[in-house]
Amino acid sequence: MKRCLWITLATVLTGAPITAAQKPVNESRVHLDTARPPAQIEDLFAQAGGVALVKLLSHNVEERQGDARFPGLVLTRFDAQVIEPFKRDQGMPMTGGHIAIVVIGGDLDRGDHIERVIDADSNGLSNGRQYVVFVKWNQSWQAYSLMYASNGAFGIDGDQVAPVGRGRPSQAHAGKPGGAFLDLLRRLSTK
Repeated sequence: MKRCLWITLATVLTGAPITAAQKPVNESRVHLDTARPPAQIEDLFAQAGGVALVKLLSHNVEERQGDARFPGLVLTRFDAQVIEPFKRDQGMPMTGGHIAIVVIGGDLDRGDHIERVIDADSNGLSNGRQYVVFVKWNQSWQAYSLMYASNGAFGIDGDQVAPVGRGRPSQAHAGKPGGAFLDLLRRLSTK
């Protein structure tokens, strides 16, 4: 399974003239070329190290050293409170505990400008919202990362599923009843 990170070379400067409150923004879009996610939630559940309903509380953006092809990665580290764990590995806490989830992208303040890195295949994550996350432990980041990039996260908006990823398997669940989605995960957790 080959995984690549493609960075679109087009960089756009946006924004009004610089004032104390505004900085120019250099925006890059990345495409995370991951393996195709499974079409069935049951298969995604089986592959994940952990699965939980979480609420994102806060985040910070950081730059991590990459490799020769990608010398620096802009990452967003979310603090997430576990509302209901469905599948736990050694690091996944019980209800009320916290986990760190890291995703590629974010707004990094460089002093004279903002470097904005956007996952072009994602609808993005937001503080204060609830998500079902399918995660695996990333040793080098000392945090969880989403399975199949953004295709491993599903917003629960009211009683509807709102996939974060724009891939076909994720979008197959768009608009489905949130309660039924959570009930399916509860059933899978007892197998």
